[in-house]
Amino acid sequence: MATSPSTTTTTPTTTSPTTSMATSPSTTTTTAPTTSLATSPSTTTTLTSTIATSPSTATTTTTTTAPTTTMATSPSTSTATAPTTTKVTSPCTTTNAAPTTTMAPPSVTMTPTAVMTTTEGPCPPCYELFQENCYKVFEETLRYEGSVETCSKDGGILATPRDRTTDQFLIGLKNRATGSEYVRIGLTDRAQEGVLVWSDGSPLRKGDYSPWTRRLRNNGLKNCVEYVRADYNIHSLAIQPNKWQITSCDWNQMFICQVKSRVET
Repeated sequence: MATSPSTTTTTPTTTSPTTSMATSPSTTTTTAPTTSLATSPSTTTTLTSTIATSPSTATTTTTTTAPTTTMATSPSTSTATAPTTTKVTSPCTTTNAAPTTTMAPPSVTMTPTAVMTTTEGPCPPCYELFQENCYKVFEETLRYEGSVETCSKDGGILATPRDRTTDQFLIGLKNRATGSEYVRIGLTDRAQEGVLVWSDGSPLRKGDYSPWTRRLRNNGLKNCVEYVRADYNIHSLAIQPNKWQITSCDWNQMFICQVKSRVET
């Protein structure tokens, strides 16, 4: 009896694909003052598949995706230039002018330094030249001592209109400057009652030019001399406009200073 050989069939079947997925998105956002936006979905996907088939086949697939993206955003910086304010005033006035605002441009322009050369004039600032002297009307009101001190600071004295031409010039000067006010000049009898002396020390002699107003009262308490207001009642028989009259040295009044010209005329 014949026995058929035994047949053994072995089918190895191995199915164990191993899949490993690692996902670790890491997001970092940094703002102020430098914004660093790090976007890394740092994604790593590892797929390992091992398939063993008959006869013997091994397939290994590896997929790696790990793009790393870094976005750095620097904030823009703007520099604001503060506006500069310039106060503009007239050199010959005591009135405060409203300030004007000038916006400085953001750009910077380099300008070479210029050397200014000026020629000194015959008179101090704001003084007007007439013959050999310079004159200025001060609109601030001071007592006699204060007006003398102010003129002295400019190197001058209270005005001495010794002749008609100078007197007429000063009348026009004070009327333009003040409109119409009483204005002190440099003539006084403070040192000796009844003896009038100019601010330079010389006396007013009999027969010298002296356009007094018709009413000339001096009770011993008034020792200074002033111009009468320009708008005084012209029909008055006692006081005439723009003439000289005795006044108190203690009153606060406008005054005229006189400075020697730097140039002989």
